[in-house]
Amino acid sequence: MVSCIHRYLAPSGRSLERLPVWVCLLLCSAVSAQPLPLPEPLSLQAALQIAEESDPTLDVSRAEIEAARAQKLATDARMGFYLGLEAQARWVDPSELGERFDSTRNDSFATLKLSKRLYDFGASDHLMEAASRDVSQQELLYFDARQQRYLRIMKNFFEVLLADQEYARDNELMAVAYVRFDHATDEHELGDLSDVELLRLQTEYQRLRYQRQLTESRQRSSRLQLAIVLNRAGQLPSDLLMPDLPQLERKLPGLELLTAQTLQSNATLQALQLQVDANKKRIKAAQSLDNPIISGEIEAGAYHRQFGGDDNAAAALVLEIPILNGGATQAEVAKARADLWKAQARLTSLQASLRQQVLDQWLAIRNLHIQAEQLAVQSDYRDLHLDHSRALYELEVATDLGDAMGQQSDVVLQQMKNRFQLALAWGQMDALTGQLLRNENKPDREQEPE
Repeated sequence: MVSCIHRYLAPSGRSLERLPVWVCLLLCSAVSAQPLPLPEPLSLQAALQIAEESDPTLDVSRAEIEAARAQKLATDARMGFYLGLEAQARWVDPSELGERFDSTRNDSFATLKLSKRLYDFGASDHLMEAASRDVSQQELLYFDARQQRYLRIMKNFFEVLLADQEYARDNELMAVAYVRFDHATDEHELGDLSDVELLRLQTEYQRLRYQRQLTESRQRSSRLQLAIVLNRAGQLPSDLLMPDLPQLERKLPGLELLTAQTLQSNATLQALQLQVDANKKRIKAAQSLDNPIISGEIEAGAYHRQFGGDDNAAAALVLEIPILNGGATQAEVAKARADLWKAQARLTSLQASLRQQVLDQWLAIRNLHIQAEQLAVQSDYRDLHLDHSRALYELEVATDLGDAMGQQSDVVLQQMKNRFQLALAWGQMDALTGQLLRNENKPDREQEPE
């Protein structure tokens, strides 16, 4: 704590020992709330490590976990001990009969009561099991929220790199067009070039100049988007490192295997299954509202006025048998069944949706692999074509060197897009199968007891 607030006290020269503890805690919390600056240059690994930091989506998910845990504590309290003290300072005007036993007007007393529900024939057990499943469900949804944040950071990181590459390509094309236009201007002044051809070259140059301006704007916009998703809107990263993407070398498993893994391990699907299980437990708990309740009570009291009916201590075993509750049981059962039907419908719908998503990602990965092979061949061709154009340019036989350079830069951009799209597709597939953060502790779905 001393190290985290030292820089706040250094300018004033104040001593840490003179500060109250609560002030130190407040200063330390203020320091921890401030995000650290982004490293320069920024790597993908460093950006993804920030995925665990505070984020509005993750904060909402964490709050849902805490709310579910609070509800579980409230449910557990049904079977807990209750200890209460009742004390009254009373002044009375006793009757003639009462004065025969005790004529004092001070009728103050205090009672201490300890009670506990001992058995309610399964109602509390069902509610506690449902609450436990609610907590596990929210933990799974938090895990899924982390996966989605991980993918958002990766996507925005790639978009910055693509914007930089697009700018490099467009800047190169604009430079070539400007050289042509400038050379054409000299020829036009000598009368060797028509007005129409000069305007054509100028139009092409202006078009490419505008295109470069668009990509330059995209550079800044993509950097702001990355800074926002990293919760550092005031720190636009200037330099990004090209990432290593070992997942590009992975072999694509069969569709049936990936579908089975998704239906088994998808976090959102598991969370919905837990919701279905919890609603089943709530139906059983609602059906148990008409069950008897057995409780134990111990009471001790102290009374200023003494009567024969006042006991200094008492113990009781209480049996409560509901006879009529005005239809409350039927209402709770109907509500729990409606919630169950909704959860089951959402579960069935999600299972169908996940099958489609797995197929889409599987096809995307397969297509991107084929595109990568096509771009590799195209890159080899463009490299040879560039060498050929450069040789002809040096011999002053042809002047298409600029076009060849632009085409070669475009292939480099397409290959980069292909790599990033493939990495994202693998990430989305891993998220579907619940394996994107496989090195992290992922909560397991509770099994329905037999």
